[in-house]
Amino acid sequence: IVTLIQSAAMALWLAWREPGEAGRVVAGWRQAGLVGLFSFLGSLGWFSAFALVNAAYVKALGQIEIVFTTLTSVFVLGERIDVREAFGIALIIAGAVLLVLTGL
Repeated sequence: IVTLIQSAAMALWLAWREPGEAGRVVAGWRQAGLVGLFSFLGSLGWFSAFALVNAAYVKALGQIEIVFTTLTSVFVLGERIDVREAFGIALIIAGAVLLVLTGL
């Protein structure tokens, strides 16, 4: 149900803000379908995780995802990060390690 709501909201947003984009998504249905499938599986994983374990662990994993996304943008896309971003990444990693070590 959540995925259907997200899909409807995205369709409305595209129709309002980017009128021609929905047609391009339909034209690229193979790639869009794969993105949709993996998005659905990701959402299913998140909701399952929240139901199975302490929400703090799931949130910590979500923060680590930001670190991996940033590292991918640096190493794959060649983007640069500034000192504040590097400091933020260090804080996220420290928080996740602290959470795991203390078992909060």
